[in-house]
Amino acid sequence: MPDEENFHKRHLILTTSATQENYTSPHQGFNKRLRLALRERDQHGQRIKQQLESIQQEHQTIQQERETAGIHGDYGIYIEFESGPDLDLKYDSLEDQGAKIEVVNIRVIEGKTYATVYVPEGKVIRFLKKVEAYLTKQTDNGRPKNGDLIESIENLRRATLKSFWTDIYEFESIPDNQEQWCRRPSYSPGRTESIPHLLR
Repeated sequence: MPDEENFHKRHLILTTSATQENYTSPHQGFNKRLRLALRERDQHGQRIKQQLESIQQEHQTIQQERETAGIHGDYGIYIEFESGPDLDLKYDSLEDQGAKIEVVNIRVIEGKTYATVYVPEGKVIRFLKKVEAYLTKQTDNGRPKNGDLIESIENLRRATLKSFWTDIYEFESIPDNQEQWCRRPSYSPGRTESIPHLLR
C-alpha cells in the first residue's frame, strides 16, 4: 500500500520555483457596484477642491520652513482620503503610476475606509485636475467625469503617523518615547525610517 501522506498529495505538482514580486494593493473589481453617497455635485466638488488647496498651501509653507532651515529635497506629501460611514472609497483610482502617486496604506475603521497616499512634490495638481473635471465635464452616459472617485471621498487631510498604523496593538497604547517604523513608498527617496511617535 502506498505511503498515505504521499498518496493524498500526488496531485500537487510543482514545476517552477518561487519568484519575488512587489506588493500591490487589492484592486476593486470592475463589476463591483460601489456604495456611494448621493452628492450635490457643485457643493461636494468645491468642498473637496478647497480641502486639496488647503493641503497644498500648508505643504508649501512647510517646504519653505525646511528650506529656511537648510533642509532641501523632494519629500513629497502624504494625504489621507476618507470614505463616508459604511460606504466605499475608490482607492484604486487614487494611484497614478505616471505621476508616481502611490497608495501606501488602506485601513477600515468603524465602517470607514481610509487610504494613505504618497504624492510627490508638485503633484497635488493631479487631484485638483480630477476634481475640476468632475465639476465641469461629463461622461458619455451623463455621469460627472471621475464621479465614482470624487463622490467616494468624504474628507481628505494631511496624513499623520496614525494614518500608517496597521499593527494589531492600539496606536494610543504605544509609549510617547518609543520610535515606530514607517515604510516609505517605492517612489520616495530614501529607505524605511523610524519616525518619533510624538509626530502623531
